[in-house]
Amino acid sequence: MAFNGIYNDTGWTDLGAPNLTDNNTQSYMQTSKDIAWGVGVHPVGTYPITQAIGNGQLGVGIKAPALDVATPLVLPPAVIVVLQIPAMYDIAAAPEQGGVAQPYLTAMGAALKDMFESHAKAVSGIDIDYSLEAVADQPLHDGQNFQAPGKTKRAQQSPSFTFGEVTGNLYWNIIKKWITDINYPDTYAIGANVHVSGGWTMSAYSMTIAVIQPDVTGRPDRIIDASIICNMFPQGTGGLGMERNVGQMRAGNDRQINFTGIVQHNAYTKELGKLIMDKLSMHQLDFDWAPPQRDIWTKSIDTIGLAQDVIHRHNLYPRAEESAADHNTIDKTAYASNGVPMENITQGASASLNNEYSGL
Repeated sequence: MAFNGIYNDTGWTDLGAPNLTDNNTQSYMQTSKDIAWGVGVHPVGTYPITQAIGNGQLGVGIKAPALDVATPLVLPPAVIVVLQIPAMYDIAAAPEQGGVAQPYLTAMGAALKDMFESHAKAVSGIDIDYSLEAVADQPLHDGQNFQAPGKTKRAQQSPSFTFGEVTGNLYWNIIKKWITDINYPDTYAIGANVHVSGGWTMSAYSMTIAVIQPDVTGRPDRIIDASIICNMFPQGTGGLGMERNVGQMRAGNDRQINFTGIVQHNAYTKELGKLIMDKLSMHQLDFDWAPPQRDIWTKSIDTIGLAQDVIHRHNLYPRAEESAADHNTIDKTAYASNGVPMENITQGASASLNNEYSGL
């Protein structure tokens, strides 16, 4: 049975086998622009899930030409970008330092920026959730209530960051400092020994982040969505982890830090997310050429081991086509052609080896 047709007041009209050539293909193979129209990005257009024959794959049989629209959404990890650090860590110069307020970044401010963007191994409590309140009225005879739509609400944000603790107890100490700078436990007052320009307002002690959900292409213009969370400050450090178990040591102390937060989400925040991702240009990185931990051996050991053996062999068994002057330097042409820097084993090092083996 052909599945190409239209339905109107007179019933189903069979149009025969579909023609998937030329312009007719467009009605089956939806583009990303068509899908964008369906979620309100463009004011006009056709919803990609509602065509004359329907694009759904769970109706009557498979509709293979419309499988593009049925492609499942795959979400990579969200990108966290710190937009504002607490103002107490981005402080202005005091008048005695020149009289002009020039903001400068403290070590604590730089640590927070790096910590929350690059060190968290899991972040939760940042999802966007809308709910519509149902208002009950008019009870029915059978006990049910007639409910009408009430207030639409955004879910309160409670971001939670998980860090795998590192040597020096770094993350716990940073959060502890942030908390005690806001309010010191023995004084009931702020503990930050800094000159904060302006009043002790939200910006003085809290952080603002952008949460950006990219799609699988990673392109800035194709992000799924983005939100801004402000008024973020930690609610606790969590336990330090001290305990005593004889005969045991342990590692892997995870720090789960919970925060307050006020979310802002609309069409503007999505456009802002595009601008941030465009500035980062993460989609242009090529990790095929990411260097390893070292690209050549340490200078202090570059004339021992295999290098020493090679120098000795070069001196004892030089290739016929090489001149005597070339015997004291390892050929690095292959390394240079790959763009990897490699220091020559110096004439001095070779000369010392020649002297060492001169009696052989």
